[in-house]
Amino acid sequence: MRWGNLLGLAAALCGLSACELESAQETADKNQAALCADPQIAAQYRDIVRERLAAVTAARVKTDFADLVDANTVTAGLADSTLTLENARHDSSAAVSPERVTCRAQLNIVLSHEVLEQARTYAPFIYSPNRYSAEVNNVANINLVSRTDNAFIQNITYSVLLHPPASGRSVVANDTELNRIAQTLSSALLPYGVKATVTLNGEAVPRDEALQQLFYLSAGDKTVNSGELPVNRLPETGFQAASAPVISLDPSEARRQLGAAQEQLQTVWANLDDTVRQSLAEEEGQWVASLDARCREQAAPNLPPEDAQIACRTRLTQERVRYLRGFAIE
Repeated sequence: MRWGNLLGLAAALCGLSACELESAQETADKNQAALCADPQIAAQYRDIVRERLAAVTAARVKTDFADLVDANTVTAGLADSTLTLENARHDSSAAVSPERVTCRAQLNIVLSHEVLEQARTYAPFIYSPNRYSAEVNNVANINLVSRTDNAFIQNITYSVLLHPPASGRSVVANDTELNRIAQTLSSALLPYGVKATVTLNGEAVPRDEALQQLFYLSAGDKTVNSGELPVNRLPETGFQAASAPVISLDPSEARRQLGAAQEQLQTVWANLDDTVRQSLAEEEGQWVASLDARCREQAAPNLPPEDAQIACRTRLTQERVRYLRGFAIE
């Protein structure tokens, strides 16, 4: 009887210990979840997104749009947007560390309707007419970012440092995810940054006047813009949208342009940081595998099939080069 009582007491003690351990674990989980969802943490993440958008945009403008877009205006376009972290929670699958808590959340970014409307208005300076939504959607799809009108959504991971540095910032973002959302936002906001005055053959012209002229097509033009429309060329000035390289319809020259774009892509890819390249390897493979299907959907109907494929592959490769440059920011 006494032995049975001892067993019962031991079982009770073990049960109590298990309850205490379970309670301690539940408390720790709640504390970590609260840390992930802390408003100050969300505010820091918003600042990080804005900083990365500024860096990505500055690099793109310097390379492709220096005379056309003001990078600071593009970044300012994000100022009136709302950035929220929804369903922020502790990532229980991550390795336990005494230095940091790993979190997951859904990043929601809603751009101002006024900003987006201005971006749509001046989009022909950056993209072909009527191609704005398609181009932004393409970038979002590649970057695994969901887009609905003026809303952009991405599932993210980030760490909260339990012992932040002297700077006081305690959030460490996933660099690849951060670049992807910055690339997507940059593509959406670039037209918003078109300067009030643009240069046509050395002359300063108000952008609204230049915008009207962008829709004039020169008769008998033998080039194609973005793989689908004749280049938007002013009959007298020869001005054309800065971001849409002219793709020749001469077969030998078109193949040369495609080869040059592919060589440039290889160079940019090879020069990426090893960690970045590894994080993008699967995505790059999917991009290569999707080229044929995308060009079947997007090929210009007014071109012979082979020429249309070359023009499309050249355009998409040039886009990919500009995209990957954003991951090589110093």
